[in-house]
Amino acid sequence: MSGLREAFDEIVADVPVYGDLDRAIEQADQERRRRYGAIAGLAAAAAVMVVVLGTFAVTRDKDGAPQPAGPSPTGTRADGTSETTAPADLPANGRLVRAEDLFAPVLEPCSLITADFRLAIPGAECTIRAHDVDPAANIGLFEEFPTDTGNDPSSPPPVATLRVATRDEVVGRFPSPYADVDAELGPGPNEITLAHGQEITVVGFDGEERRSIDLSTVLAPAEVGPTGEEILSVEWSPDGTRMALVSRLLTEEGMSSRLWVTNSDGSEPQVVHTATNTEPVLRTPLAYLWSPTWSPDGGSLGFIEEFASLGGTEESQSIRAATLTLSGSGASVPRTLYDYPSATAYDEAEILWSPDGTRVALRVPNQVLELSVEDGRVLDRHPLIAGKLTWLPR
Repeated sequence: MSGLREAFDEIVADVPVYGDLDRAIEQADQERRRRYGAIAGLAAAAAVMVVVLGTFAVTRDKDGAPQPAGPSPTGTRADGTSETTAPADLPANGRLVRAEDLFAPVLEPCSLITADFRLAIPGAECTIRAHDVDPAANIGLFEEFPTDTGNDPSSPPPVATLRVATRDEVVGRFPSPYADVDAELGPGPNEITLAHGQEITVVGFDGEERRSIDLSTVLAPAEVGPTGEEILSVEWSPDGTRMALVSRLLTEEGMSSRLWVTNSDGSEPQVVHTATNTEPVLRTPLAYLWSPTWSPDGGSLGFIEEFASLGGTEESQSIRAATLTLSGSGASVPRTLYDYPSATAYDEAEILWSPDGTRVALRVPNQVLELSVEDGRVLDRHPLIAGKLTWLPR
């Protein structure tokens, strides 16, 4: 038994659910996996949120739940200076809205989840959240869950149903073929991409498989960890020729994450950023990546990165929003646009590039900021948007 495992076992001796290191890291990751993000957003299924909130009482020292809209704590820029609000002198990009609101008539009878984790429609039998929307094409991809699934954290997750809709009608609805999946529109006009395990599967709006991409030859195999390196999310480039992938690797030493770029068929994969937490000594290090977003010209990527540690309780150490520039040989060193205040966990963080490429929208506690891509200045502030962020023309 390694010294790390012995230290961990001693720390968590009084917490039965975390008596095993592999199980502890796996459960901590599963609790947060639906961020995107790839982890539970504010519009995630109510049943999932009940489990997450109940387990956070055991696994977290700090409360990462969003608060009602209002003034937000001051953050810092990459150079260490406090953020300041500058005049909104960059080109207008339209307005930021919650994607689910655009498709409200076709989301019934399911309910959205409010910022304080309540049903927007009391008594609804199912909850729903947006995975991906394309306002220009008038199409949205949503995930729905049954509301009443019980409160047993050890029970298997409920089976999700994927729903594709325009603003006027549902054009596709089918059970998710995988228990835990990230779904995105594209690459074709009537296609959906599903990231699961070590594969990317493209299906039609009817759920029928059209093709799959096996990435097991480039991802770490199962021998390296309990499940090997898994793909958590996928994001298509604006021209549909490349994919940005987030993967995670769970081992006995902790958890790391990687950001990849590949061609549309999975060829020429490149790791453009690796998140590895080297800070903890007597605790298990965790490194998360989520919310990958392409710049409109396909030349840069934005993402959220968090370092945390696990030792009976999971503690967030730092969260940042960053960007990197892609090149033929790889990518630049990521540049921090925003450091989240203190070390409070905030799983609802989301970053979204603006249509003109000069700014990003960033969800932070209590509000949504528009930041300059050039230097991280705060250009505008909005009340908290609980759900999938999207830009609309003015």
